Amino acid sequence: MQEADSGNLDRRLADLKLVEGLAACGFAGPLYVDFSTEMVRYGMSVTEAWLYSGRIFTLLNERGIHLNVSAWEAQRLRDDPEAIGDISDIAVAMAWHKFDERALRGGEWKATGGATLSTYFMGRVIFEVPGPFRQWRRQLHKSAEHDPHEDQLGDRSRLGLDPAVQAADDCAMHMVLDLLPEIQQQTILLKTAGYDHGQIAEALSLPSARAVEGHVRRAKKKIREYLDVRGEARG
Repeated sequence: MQEADSGNLDRRLADLKLVEGLAACGFAGPLYVDFSTEMVRYGMSVTEAWLYSGRIFTLLNERGIHLNVSAWEAQRLRDDPEAIGDISDIAVAMAWHKFDERALRGGEWKATGGATLSTYFMGRVIFEVPGPFRQWRRQLHKSAEHDPHEDQLGDRSRLGLDPAVQAADDCAMHMVLDLLPEIQQQTILLKTAGYDHGQIAEALSLPSARAVEGHVRRAKKKIREYLDVRGEARG
């Protein structure tokens, strides 16, 4: 744990230099654009993984915000990547505005506070999720009341994709991810999004990049075993 604390301190000191550089540029220009773009991209990937796995609701519960999500609602959300993307986009956009104004320009973020910039930002994002989630939930229940058997593949067909193929791909992805514990689901989703083990460790509050490697290794082993069994069954 001492090694993890030291790594966190190194990142916080690096973040402090970054903020000082952004301030020197007046929070404008190429450095600011690159930083804001990467931070928003990171925020969306983490939030989407949290929404898919359901971890976001645990994090909200820990903060005293209880959305009381039903199993049906959670499954419908998992089955709707567009909704996950929309909720994430809105939450991250709202969080970025406040983070930019208060944490960066207003100086609320402190290197001595214990949180890196990305961790501090994700803390903001968590509190912005309930608004767009409740909007999605209201629309979900409204649609269900009007048409309990609504076509869930309509949007995919408008994208020019074969609905049957897309549905099969989604089903396979869900089956594989459902084999894994929640923490491994999130690890795989973030790794697929292109984040390195250090970033994933920070996003998921894991002690080190080595811990992430362990989760990835165990997840891949379980996925390979699943694929081998399916292959034998088909043979």
